[in-house]
Amino acid sequence: MWEREITLHTFIHENVRKRFLEGFHYDAHPMGMLVSAVAALSTFYLDAKDIFDPDSRDKQIIRLIAKMPPWPPPPTGSASACRSSTRTTPSRSPRTSCR
Repeated sequence: MWEREITLHTFIHENVRKRFLEGFHYDAHPMGMLVSAVAALSTFYLDAKDIFDPDSRDKQIIRLIAKMPPWPPPPTGSASACRSSTRTTPSRSPRTSCR
């Protein structure tokens, strides 16, 4: 039951992706993008305003959990598709990038 409810709410509205997320600068910080996107979701779900209704709150919790990307991300492609970068900066640790 829990997994089914989460699965039903994993998709985001097309306008969130097209008009909102693609509007960020190409090197915007991912956490800033995530926080902004979560805040913007309330504009797509009008019943999210009813914070005193327990059923509505439960539905919003499920929607929010479903929209969050899993960590660690699920594997995509072969293991050789991922490589570790050796470039580091004083404030950053080595990055891993997948193509």
